[in-house]
Amino acid sequence: MKFPKLLRRKRLNSALLLYFILITSFISVSFATTPNTLGYFDDTSQETRKQVCDNTLGYMQNLRINYSIAEGICLIRGVNYSYNNAGDTGPHNVNISFIGDANSVEFSDTDIPHVSVDTWRAFYCKGPTYLLDDDPTVEFIGTQPASKCILICGDTPKHGHSYYNNGSGWTLDDYEYMVEIIYEPIQTLNSSEYISGDITPTDNIDAYYVTLTENTSYLFRLDRISGTGNLSMRLVANQELTNVILANSSGNNGQIFMSFTSSSNATYILLVEASTAFVDTATYNVTYSIDKAPYSNHPNDVSTVKSGTETIDWYLYDDGMGGYYRVLTNSIPSNWYLWTNNTNLQYPIDRSSPGLYNYTIEYNDTANNWGPPDTVFVTVLDSPPTSNHPADIVTAVGSSATIPWILTDDYGAGFYRVFINLTNPSAWQPWINNTQINYPINTSSAGTFEYVIQFNDSAGQYGVTDSVTVKVRVDAPPQSNHPSDMTLIVNDTANI
Repeated sequence: MKFPKLLRRKRLNSALLLYFILITSFISVSFATTPNTLGYFDDTSQETRKQVCDNTLGYMQNLRINYSIAEGICLIRGVNYSYNNAGDTGPHNVNISFIGDANSVEFSDTDIPHVSVDTWRAFYCKGPTYLLDDDPTVEFIGTQPASKCILICGDTPKHGHSYYNNGSGWTLDDYEYMVEIIYEPIQTLNSSEYISGDITPTDNIDAYYVTLTENTSYLFRLDRISGTGNLSMRLVANQELTNVILANSSGNNGQIFMSFTSSSNATYILLVEASTAFVDTATYNVTYSIDKAPYSNHPNDVSTVKSGTETIDWYLYDDGMGGYYRVLTNSIPSNWYLWTNNTNLQYPIDRSSPGLYNYTIEYNDTANNWGPPDTVFVTVLDSPPTSNHPADIVTAVGSSATIPWILTDDYGAGFYRVFINLTNPSAWQPWINNTQINYPINTSSAGTFEYVIQFNDSAGQYGVTDSVTVKVRVDAPPQSNHPSDMTLIVNDTANI
């Protein structure tokens, strides 16, 4: 004789749950929940088989099971069911609908193998829309004729959960269908708390309650610890279906960030899931916290010259992925650029003109939190002009020799004058940057003379004077080679 009882199969038994509670109470990292199952049949020895077929042959039948989950609102993952087949060969198909109080989501279980003995089959919802509910209903809806359909096994006695519908409405059955609902409790994830979880080909999604404060930016962080697959996050509205996506992240095999600012004080659902369902495997840590504003390292002011190579070495820091920045040079803004956390921006300095410049950086992060602007003062110096210092010169009286001075400056030429023996300076004359002057030497008389050039640049800065010693000499009288005397015969010719 069978006695009514509620059959619950859970991955973790009570002793194991107690063990985990004791262990996790001493460490800062909690562990994600794992799927549980719930069914209302007494044992796995079937006592009937119920067709699930469409009306092709004039007879249809759908099946329904109502569940009540003691843990409250849960993520509905799928079903395990015991089935057999009608006489025709497979493959077989059936639609499975998961129904909440006001919404439902339906999937197709296809390519069901043809079997001749009662066989258990697991079906997992393929997403991205899942049902969140505490008293869900599962319906098996026929998609094949009675000659080819699957048959769901049943068990006695009845406990008031299983119904059939052959076109005349839902009728309570005398059997409990051998169908277990697969569900996963939704765990609460508190701000700044870490939870560790596992993603497997079948357990490919975890759900968490997160409570956020109005008008506050939050940063969600997912670290894949190990595995071969990519993970992603979704933040969805706390309702029956996970189809209202408020924020999401792309799949990644490393560290993932996601930002969200809540418009009200509310609780939401955070989903951690495999990027490719039924394929990816991974272990992970997940957490979230208030997204703090980014900040700068505030580099020192810079003093440089036109030929300098210094940059403004700003580092921007954030608890997430970075954001955008621009730099205002004396209030003139640059374009917006992306920045990466803790990376030197090496912002270039404009050295086109000397002067004092105000470089101010404005920046935000991916949640549009703005960091405090940071200012660096840059002094671009105009170095004094320089001379090429030509070599001393020796020339002759009356020659047209010149001194090939070349004056050079960072930004702009100025004026020069030349002293001879430190007296009688010439008039001031403009000079062209990096161009030979060819100053004329006075060769009207012999002697040694010191030519000194004095010069400045466009800013009035004087360079170091340069001197060239010039020797003007008188050349010696011309001389002959004094050829020897010659004796000639009359009519001979010769050259002297």
